[in-house]
Amino acid sequence: MSQLVVYQAEEGIVLATDSHAVHYPGTDRREIVQVRKLFPLTPHAAMVTAGVGYGLPLCAAFQEHVKRAGIAEWEEILQRASIFFPSEVRRLQGSDALEGLEEGLHRLYIVVAGHDFLRTESPFRFRLLASEGPGDPLRFRETGPLVAIPRQMTLEYRLSRLSPSKNRLDAAEKTVGDFMKRLAEADDEIGPPFLFARITADGVLFNPPIRKARPAGPLR
Repeated sequence: MSQLVVYQAEEGIVLATDSHAVHYPGTDRREIVQVRKLFPLTPHAAMVTAGVGYGLPLCAAFQEHVKRAGIAEWEEILQRASIFFPSEVRRLQGSDALEGLEEGLHRLYIVVAGHDFLRTESPFRFRLLASEGPGDPLRFRETGPLVAIPRQMTLEYRLSRLSPSKNRLDAAEKTVGDFMKRLAEADDEIGPPFLFARITADGVLFNPPIRKARPAGPLR
């Protein structure tokens, strides 16, 4: 399970994730590979995924869908996501593409975040799409301003204690980065590079910058 973190404040949103994924090239083989889990959607919106590996090609497909349709407004991105992702997951779950995948590995999480220019109050918004398994449909879930998948109570407490300031997003990124480094020391399924997307009134800033990645393999 990869580590995904979302931190929302008045100044903007921080999305964070690691870059490790588990690849099973054979029934008795297990490899750790690097993948990109952060996806730009528009100059003011991005998404990140965690959980089962087919979330990666689904996000890449939705990214292309948004680009081709010329979608820019936040509400339309959400509306398209609410149709696209559940439909694609149902199609996958109804096929034999996931045959042999252990039940506990079916969890899928996708966070869509952006700047809603039509709102003057709390314009930085995110929504979580989640499915806990084959019998649980992928749908939007209610969350607070902090999300950690899997849950990390220590990290959530530290983020909740950050004082409002012009440097609060900097502090959030450092807190998350330090925490994920410690996680990586104990779990090889979590590892660098640690990727961040910061959404503010200036747009989406990726650290490190997003570069075109090779297509993800059949990850699970």
